[in-house]
Amino acid sequence: MKADTAFMSHFYSYQASTKKSSEKRPEAAMLLTIPDVAQQLHISRAHVYTLIKQGLPTIHLGRCVRVNVISLRAWLLIQETHN
Repeated sequence: MKADTAFMSHFYSYQASTKKSSEKRPEAAMLLTIPDVAQQLHISRAHVYTLIKQGLPTIHLGRCVRVNVISLRAWLLIQETHN
């Protein structure tokens, strides 16, 4: 899967849109839910779970699964260089 410029522009606009709401809790903006990841990558939630099985790093908080924004970006860059 290639990281494209559309994702990166969405990523930065997402960061800008959440900046005000997360200024009190900056760590909250760094963790994405599965639907957030799907929306950012323009893929289905099911495909996000497939990517997790293929090595996309996650954080498990009880039954909740989150993806660190920085880890997602790094993983996408690695995928781009391998493909």
